Amino acid sequence: MIDGVVRVVAEETASERNGMRCSSFGIGGRRGRFGLPDPALIGDGRPGACMPYIATMRGAKQIYPGRYVPDTLVGLIERARVTFSHCVPTLLEMVLAAAKRRSVNLSGWKVIIGVAVLPQAVASQAFEAGVDVFAGYGMSETCPLLTISQMLAEMATWNRDRQIEVRCRAGRPLNLAQIRTVDDAMNDTSPGEIVARAPWLTQDYLHDQAESDKLWAGGWLLTGDIGMIGPDGYLKITDRLKDVIKTGGEWVSSVDVEDMLRQMPQIAEAAVIDVPDPKWSKRPLPIVVPREDDAVEAEHVRIHLMGFVARGLLSKMRRPRASRRDR
Repeated sequence: MIDGVVRVVAEETASERNGMRCSSFGIGGRRGRFGLPDPALIGDGRPGACMPYIATMRGAKQIYPGRYVPDTLVGLIERARVTFSHCVPTLLEMVLAAAKRRSVNLSGWKVIIGVAVLPQAVASQAFEAGVDVFAGYGMSETCPLLTISQMLAEMATWNRDRQIEVRCRAGRPLNLAQIRTVDDAMNDTSPGEIVARAPWLTQDYLHDQAESDKLWAGGWLLTGDIGMIGPDGYLKITDRLKDVIKTGGEWVSSVDVEDMLRQMPQIAEAAVIDVPDPKWSKRPLPIVVPREDDAVEAEHVRIHLMGFVARGLLSKMRRPRASRRDR
């Protein structure tokens, strides 16, 4: 493949501007910090868009499962002794459940998670199953990977909860990649919008100069994601710019609150949206799906979230005041 225009279709929109300019260096001409064991199960998740190229260049065996049927995936992992995969959090959770149901040992399986934030509850399940799971971050415009949350050597002795928290962050930048979190004037701030520079980023959208100019306003690629960078250099995604909730002058990360809700054993799925409030303008509203045969009442959710308030992980102002239950 030579440098030029490659048609890339992003999942988040269906507009014509998803034709963008990528290079061979961007799609497959670099090695990530995570390496690539053999064999690799090539599947779902934006960080994996470059995996077929990397796997081919390294001579790794590749397995393409077709439809994502959890029992089929578990069978392939067991029979082919798959050592590396990439997927979205929901698919990982389904595979973990299928493996547990079939008594399949997943120890030694390495998985990188993309497209959505890796919930700590899911990472905890994977950790208990012996899966080396960690998150990656990128988007179609970054072709596709910017950061990865593999553990540093000194973190190997940390307890499980501390390790899981790090594994669920977006991670540290790959070699040659730079990231910042900025305000509207491109001043460094935390949290702020994540902006990036790297040799492999798309330079423009096909036949859409106006959107290309917006993408690179200020000389950095604007991701539209909100995050913060810790002292250890690990990036944490807190929300999409368009999804962040402002209540009483404070920003509430729907991603953080959703992750806290998912840590409640009775909750299978959770989403947080904003609703009008006469006093605070907007308030976060959690919508939860109980696990089968489990009952979840609003008071149970309130008590669960107050535990995070007591630990200083959630402002009392930012705590949702109501909840809705869906089946």
